Amino acid sequence: MRAAGVYLDSPFSDFSEIKAAIKRTGADPKIALGIYKIARTYASNEEEWKEISPIHLIKSANIHYPELYLSCGLYDKYGNYEGTEALANIANLKGVKTNWHPLYGGHCAIDISSLADFLIVN
Repeated sequence: MRAAGVYLDSPFSDFSEIKAAIKRTGADPKIALGIYKIARTYASNEEEWKEISPIHLIKSANIHYPELYLSCGLYDKYGNYEGTEALANIANLKGVKTNWHPLYGGHCAIDISSLADFLIVN
């Protein structure tokens, strides 16, 4: 199962914040700006964004939240690594059982063995 990318910044952030996020994460600017544009078609404002943003949703989680499997390539051109790592850290702080697998590689990097183990157990 694949989930949407995870970003710390909202697509409704100021353009200067979005540019800083692109630089900070090493995302490809064309891809990242396209992602922000697409995200704005799914949420019409900041409040709607918070209703679907994994970073905001995990903040209300507790130990009864379903177990998470998270992975991301360190060199993800979509800029997902930063947000996915933050999601894993917040989930752990909330007591959510989290399997975080940072990977060497790009956007489609995957550790098939750990994912298979997670799916078999869960």
